[in-house]
Amino acid sequence: MRPDPLEIQERWLPALRELGARGTSTPVLELAFAAWALPYERPVPALLREVGGAADLADDDALTTAVAERLPALRAGHIDI
Repeated sequence: MRPDPLEIQERWLPALRELGARGTSTPVLELAFAAWALPYERPVPALLREVGGAADLADDDALTTAVAERLPALRAGHIDI
């Protein structure tokens, strides 16, 4: 079952913000967001903007790159953390 955008807004985005502000890596959240984004044919920043309230994260190049870099492995059936 895929998380709905509201769950992402309420749980994932605040955690990404808080951990990012601390300089803490977020590989599990990056992987989770990449898995959620996998069926969509859009750039990661666009998906973050669509989730709502995530324009700041959409502009975070380190985060969007980390998520985007996980997509090819997921498409190939690999899960690496």
